[in-house]
Amino acid sequence: MKSVSLRLGAALFLLSSGLLFADVVRLKNGDTFTGKITGRANGTVTFKGDLFGEITFSESDVADYKVGENLTVAALAANPTGPAAGGATAGAGGSSSTVSSGAGSNFQAQAAGQPAAKWVRSITFGGTYVSPTFIQGQIPGTPPGTTGAGLGLTGRVLGVQAKASLMRLAANDIHSLDLNYAYTDYEPNGTQTDNYSGVFAWNHKINDRYYTVSRSSYSVDQVKNIDYSAVQMFGVGYKLIDSVQTKLDIVPGLVAQQEVKGNAYDGDLLIGAGFLENFVYYFSESAMFEQRMLYRQAFKENDLYVFDAYVGFKGQLTPQLGLSVGVTYIYDNSLGPVTFPFGGTTVTIQAQEKDQLTFTSGIEFKF
Repeated sequence: MKSVSLRLGAALFLLSSGLLFADVVRLKNGDTFTGKITGRANGTVTFKGDLFGEITFSESDVADYKVGENLTVAALAANPTGPAAGGATAGAGGSSSTVSSGAGSNFQAQAAGQPAAKWVRSITFGGTYVSPTFIQGQIPGTPPGTTGAGLGLTGRVLGVQAKASLMRLAANDIHSLDLNYAYTDYEPNGTQTDNYSGVFAWNHKINDRYYTVSRSSYSVDQVKNIDYSAVQMFGVGYKLIDSVQTKLDIVPGLVAQQEVKGNAYDGDLLIGAGFLENFVYYFSESAMFEQRMLYRQAFKENDLYVFDAYVGFKGQLTPQLGLSVGVTYIYDNSLGPVTFPFGGTTVTIQAQEKDQLTFTSGIEFKF
């Protein structure tokens, strides 16, 4: 099963923020390239890619392109005409532009210079292995022979999961929605299916380095005895590193949460602080390393905190098909005790390991 943070998507949304403000060229065959347009002449466009260096496209192969942070440029005309000039010129605020070549070809900005939003959609199917959530051996403070496995507490978990992602990228905003569902089989009690989560995130650009973040998540995880968890975070992101190959973002912020997970604060609205960190390194145009971390802690009840970290690799086999593999570590100090019937009465014990490793792998389809 995958943790709530990973849909952060969220997450994913921090990566996307680094791609909003580069030049983008989209070819008629559907391929998209991100980097910097360096020149145009004699019916060609010279383009420096994020990872593969400088290449040249024929204008007849280009469907459309985007220059800078506020300009989306419409498709080439079938028989373009216009003034011959090199490079690009922008109006006040960069809201309009004309880019033309010595051959007389002409790219014209959209009406009123408004950027067209780009949609990114994907579905991922994969498998998971989750380490035991509860103590499976002798439970401390209980009679000899009282084990977590004997009481039916969750042990090793094997499962399959499905994830749907929808992202809308505009000049200054990113909206993303990630939905996860897991079908799991765990020791010793068999099948458990009620594990799902949803994450909605919105990034808004302030300037080239700063952006605001709003992240809303809701999850149900019966493997960990979490009836529900609703968390809202507001923060300001900062790009520590924003190069072509390496990106590092941090997002401090405030957190409001309401959860039912077996502790003394079930159903209470708790206010606290949160911190997101996202690191991405591109090995090539089709392979990347990701590392993310989420930490949140309540102000008044400062003994309640959650630490969630992820590392993984992702590779594209084709523009539509990709593979991913990753490891998530969660330490949840807010998990409460477990209550169960025993000998005609109800017994309450604190048996959680509180930390958990999840190994995931999947195949992603973009459409």
